[in-house]
Amino acid sequence: METEAFELSEGHKMLQRFTQDFAIKEIAPLLPQIDQEDKLPEGFMKKFADAGLLGITIPPEYGGPGEDYVGVVVADEELTRYGGGLSHGVTCMHNMTVSDTINLFGTEEQRKRWLPPMVTGEKIGSGLFSEPQAASDVLAIQMTATKDGDSYLLNGTKNFVSAGNIANTWITWAKTKPKVGRRGITTFVLDVERDNTGKLELVKRKKMGGRGNYTYIAYFDDYRVPTENVLGNENEGTRIMMTALGKQRPLAATLSLGHIWRALDASVPYAKQRVQFGKPIGEYQLIQSMLADMYTMGLACRYLVRRAAALAWEAYHVRHGEDRSLLREVNKVGSAAKLISSRAARKAVLDAYQIHGGNAYDEDYPVNQILRDGLLGSTAGGTDEMMILNVAQELLR
Repeated sequence: METEAFELSEGHKMLQRFTQDFAIKEIAPLLPQIDQEDKLPEGFMKKFADAGLLGITIPPEYGGPGEDYVGVVVADEELTRYGGGLSHGVTCMHNMTVSDTINLFGTEEQRKRWLPPMVTGEKIGSGLFSEPQAASDVLAIQMTATKDGDSYLLNGTKNFVSAGNIANTWITWAKTKPKVGRRGITTFVLDVERDNTGKLELVKRKKMGGRGNYTYIAYFDDYRVPTENVLGNENEGTRIMMTALGKQRPLAATLSLGHIWRALDASVPYAKQRVQFGKPIGEYQLIQSMLADMYTMGLACRYLVRRAAALAWEAYHVRHGEDRSLLREVNKVGSAAKLISSRAARKAVLDAYQIHGGNAYDEDYPVNQILRDGLLGSTAGGTDEMMILNVAQELLR
């Protein structure tokens, strides 16, 4: 297999070059302004739509390019490396959590309704998993959905609503049979109406990084959702949730991978030109050790991330979630990829900060933003501690 040999297909290589060029020309010049103003420029998402980077796994019959998960992580590595964590943030939930999940579990009518506008950017997706008391323990959700005629009424709170300033198509989970636990969870697709006064309240969270990509707490009070917006069957949402999380892990790992390269890209030229005690600091062995670690871990993480992506595609799109042993392998390898990538990124951005010395504390230096954005990988999409548990449980099964 090409993925086992760590070689990309020609199609993946073309996508890699295209995405890199797009991120360098269209996104990178905007990052300082976005970080300073904490808002997206007009037409920001249209750039991604015009480049064909929205709904990247959506099949051609619905207007998408029909890429596999390896293509997704290859593209996202370039987007994050040159376009920052923001690029990842606005495409991760949209591509992997929302559009791909609708493609996997939706009816033909639902696919025709939601997928084409997700390619054009008319609809932007976000996934609502967490609640104040249900983060790592994601199945402990308390939000309820009560049947009311041809609709459901949602009541509860969702935490960490990513891209809430631009997303208008949300996937979320609520309990339709609260007394039976995980067997009573249902998946809903929400066409968000922000002017539904009193039914949906959004409170923006204050973050240290990820500026321009607003994150909200969402309060639902008898928020009405039509029955045709149920994804899959009622009370069978746990499988959909676990699938959404499982295939999202390689992409969450790619966020950290991209920040390893960002740290390296900022540190190498600085180490060459910054002179102390009569010579560039890059000539000192301690600095060289930091740079070598960034590069080495970047390569190691890249290969594991691509392997995890290939396994997930095989499990969900080829074998349709029916091979239990493969699903366990996806859980193990995907968790391992995310764990090593987030740990390596944490070290890389902190080392980059150290290489820049006092200048790193100055927001005019890119490494300042790289540090604030790069630490996110240790928690977003699952904490390091949960990844350790996932790997260990599969090994001991």
